[in-house]
Formats: sequence, C-alpha cells, structure tokens
Amino acid sequence: MELKVLGLGAEYNRFIRTVFLSFSLSSSVMAQGQAKETGFIFNNTILNMKHKVEIRNVFRTYEEVWNLNDIEAWGELFTTDTDFITWSGVWFRSNQVNVENHQKAHDELKEMGQNMTYNLQLESIDLIKDDTALVHATWYWPSFKVEGRIENRKGILTMLMFKNEGEWLIRTTQNTRID
Repeated sequence: MELKVLGLGAEYNRFIRTVFLSFSLSSSVMAQGQAKETGFIFNNTILNMKHKVEIRNVFRTYEEVWNLNDIEAWGELFTTDTDFITWSGVWFRSNQVNVENHQKAHDELKEMGQNMTYNLQLESIDLIKDDTALVHATWYWPSFKVEGRIENRKGILTMLMFKNEGEWLIRTTQNTRID
C-alpha cells in the first residue's frame, strides 16, 4: 500500500509510512500475545524518527535564515550557553557573543558584495538519548570572493543538540573547513 501525505517532504512521508507500518506490526504482534517489549521497540523507532524529522527541520531553518541574513532568527536555534568554534578557530562562549560576531561578519560580507548563498547538507544524526543528538552536516559556499579570486568553500559542522521543552537547540558547534 502506498501511503503519501501530499505537499510534504519525502522525509515526512517516510516518517508517516514508518508510523503506519510500526502501528500495524505492533498491533499484529500484540494481537498474537507477544511480549510488550516488541511494542516498545516499535514505539522507540517511531520516537527516534520523530526526533530526526524535528532535527532536520532545525537545519532547514538554519540554512534558510542564514541565507536571508537573519542572524537573530539563526541565533534562536542555539542554547543561551552555546559554544561555537568557527572554521578559523575563534571560540564564542555564549549565544549572545555568537550572534553578535556572526552578525558583524554577515554585515561585512554583504557590504563587500559577497555571494551570500550557503548550502547545508545534513550527513548524520545520532540520537545519544531521547533529548541529546550528535549531528554532522557539510556546508558549501560557492563563489566566495577572496583577495581577487573566487573560492568554492566547504566545511563540516559537528554539533551537539539538546531537546528542551519540546524544542531541539544547538548546544555546541565545531565548524571545520575542508577545502
């Protein structure tokens, strides 16, 4: 059976299919008198998929607000006590400092006529606990102007995220250039 929710992304549709399949299998197993543990496994899978969809949504917002130069909105994706280590090794030890410095950088880049299109690709989400995730993403910043030449910059983000009061936030970031 093909189950699709129109107008939503493929990841959400996979999530819905998994929920449907898990519910069907879980109900079938329970009807056969199997151990409750089996239902827990399916429910845990559903919860993990839900968390991963929520984290993917954080990264969609991250890329969107970054490209809109909306650093205030970007800063709302982080905890107040976030640690952010930039690709050049600068360590911001609070979200206020993180946002202030990224806003300055964005303003300078915009003033220089820099290409402001940044691409982010989520590579992995490892759920350590129900409220803790280790996330890796790669970024690509094409046509970056530097000293009379153009570079296609690339990097890797390693992030620790926490879920607090129903919201996934970035607690720690290590940004590493790979080009």
